Amino acid sequence: METIINRNTSLQIQEQEFKSDRERILDIMKRNEKPLSASDISRITRLSAIKTISVQSARSRLNELKNSYLIEEQQSSINPLTGLNNTTYRVLNVMGSIGVIQREITLFENNINMLSSDIETINQMMFISETSIEILNKKLMKFKSQVNRLYKALSHYKEKNNERFNSN
Repeated sequence: METIINRNTSLQIQEQEFKSDRERILDIMKRNEKPLSASDISRITRLSAIKTISVQSARSRLNELKNSYLIEEQQSSINPLTGLNNTTYRVLNVMGSIGVIQREITLFENNINMLSSDIETINQMMFISETSIEILNKKLMKFKSQVNRLYKALSHYKEKNNERFNSN
């Protein structure tokens, strides 16, 4: 029981730390006019009196911000010396977030249409196994659930945009 309590307490502390790091990174990105990478963010936090955010932690928080449609990839390239991927990100405004979400919805809906068509074609062929069809149907369900998640995010950002518009 004590182990579970300690584990849960530790998790809550980490979640708060990650949340504050995310907010701090977003704040740093909003104050800088140019796109930033995880290395840039780590370098900026090293110069401040507050806790330094490591490159690895910055990468993780940037992915979380990207998955929340608050930032987007600006440019990505491979460093010829290290062989590592170097990606820069930029902050999105509400309309930018809506645009990114709509773009993703279009891509997923196209994939759903193509996969549905492929499944229909495969069902008409005698030599395709049931297992193969089940795998494709599972993938189709994942795409559909992703589209549902995207529509919820789109609704959230549209409400946010309406609130901002109505407050002006």
